Amino acid sequence: MKKIAIIYVALAMALCSCGSGNIQPQEQNQNKSEQTVTQAVEEPSTLAFDDIVSGEEDDFYALGDLNHDGIEDLAFIARKEVYRDREMEIEPVQGDGLRIYFGDADGRYTLFNKYAVNTHPDEFFANWTNLLIGDEGQLLIHEQYNTDGDVDQKYLVKFLDGEFYLTSYSLGVTSDDYTVYSYDLMDKKLVIDTDWHEMDTDINHHRTDVYELKDVPLKKLSDFKVGDEACSFDEYVE
Repeated sequence: MKKIAIIYVALAMALCSCGSGNIQPQEQNQNKSEQTVTQAVEEPSTLAFDDIVSGEEDDFYALGDLNHDGIEDLAFIARKEVYRDREMEIEPVQGDGLRIYFGDADGRYTLFNKYAVNTHPDEFFANWTNLLIGDEGQLLIHEQYNTDGDVDQKYLVKFLDGEFYLTSYSLGVTSDDYTVYSYDLMDKKLVIDTDWHEMDTDINHHRTDVYELKDVPLKKLSDFKVGDEACSFDEYVE
C-alpha cells in the first residue's frame, strides 16, 4: 500500500510539472505574436494614388521620377480649409504639409518623408503653393504670399545620396521696386536683378549684380520650412 501511495504522488507531481511547462511556451508565443503585430503597424504602408490626392487640384501634386529608379514618384501638398473674414480659403497644412512618396512597382506609393511648411498664419496674404517635377527628377516648389508686398519664392530640390537637398533658391520681393535674388547653390553664384520705374522721367530701369557664393554644404529640405527664406545674402556672400 505504501508503494502504491508513493507511485501516485510521483505521477501527480509529474503531471503538475508537465502542465506548468505547457503554460510558459503559450505565454511566450502570445507575447511574440503581439510584438510582431506591433512592428507591422509601425512599418510604412503603401497607398494608392487616389488615397493620397483624391479630389485635389493639379497644382498641389506632381508626378515624376525623383529618386532615379525608373518608377514614377509623387510630391504632394496637403491642404486645409481656413475661414478669414467669413470667406473660405484653401492653404497648405502648417507643419508637415509637404509629403514625398516613392513609387512602387505595383503602382502604389510609399511615404518617404514629410517636410515643414510655413503658411504665414499671422500675416495678411493670398497664399498658394504649387509643385512641378522636371525631366531630370528635380522638384520645383513655388510659393507666393502677400504681406507688405508680394513675395515669390522658388525652391529647387534634388534627391542626392538618399536625401533631398536644396540646389537653387530664388526670392522675389515687390515693394517700391521688384528685386529677385537667385541663388545657384551648385555653381556657387548669386544673381540679383532689380527693376524699378522712375516716376519723374517715366523711365523703367534694370540692374543686375552677380556675386560668388561661399563654398558651404548644401542644405537638406528638412533644414528649413517651405515658405521661409531659405538663403540670405550675409550667409553666402563674403
